[in-house]
Amino acid sequence: MPGLTIAIVDGHAVFRTAVAAYLESKGIEVAVNVATGDELLAGMRAHPVDIAVVDVRLTPDSDEGGIELARTVKREFPEAAILILSAYTATDQAIRLISDFEQSIGYLRKDEVDVDDLGVQLTRLVAGQQVLGRSFVDRLLRPTIRESALTSLTRQEREVLRLIAQGYSNAGIGGALSLAERTVEDHVRRIFTKLNITSEGAAPTNKRVLAVLTWLRENSPD
Repeated sequence: MPGLTIAIVDGHAVFRTAVAAYLESKGIEVAVNVATGDELLAGMRAHPVDIAVVDVRLTPDSDEGGIELARTVKREFPEAAILILSAYTATDQAIRLISDFEQSIGYLRKDEVDVDDLGVQLTRLVAGQQVLGRSFVDRLLRPTIRESALTSLTRQEREVLRLIAQGYSNAGIGGALSLAERTVEDHVRRIFTKLNITSEGAAPTNKRVLAVLTWLRENSPD
């Protein structure tokens, strides 16, 4: 985690300052620490960063200005990872954002931010992975009217897929659900089969990513 360079944009100065102080205590450089989107873009042009941490609601009259800002950041700085923070559960617009970009992007509700895990999550983002909070995953799993590949999954399989989306290993899933690791492996294999993720020779990690992306595509609003 040390060596990373971060930009933070959040309309709440107290929260922004607290996050910056924690990151700096872990050896992470906070090169940009601002309150508005314009300031963020100007700061990132002057100081390239590895990750931009973006608040969804930057101003009281803009509920999702941070989502559009994240899109702008991704277009102008495609190598930068994005971590969206919000006081609220993900909206349709946020789900579209995650589905559109797929890699090096994450969404956490602010009450889901665990400082003990934050360093690991930032490292995963820089490595090209997604970081999705439980509330985001729950939002995706809400029943939908249309038929989808996910309707074939059992309740246990959906819970396993939820944890895959949150970055859990098979051993971690077993611990969370009180299942033997072999049982988890069986669930994962059935999930791959039901979602038609059967590419021969594909690495297990790639199959897990494909499963999550299938989930996002099936649940992302049209």
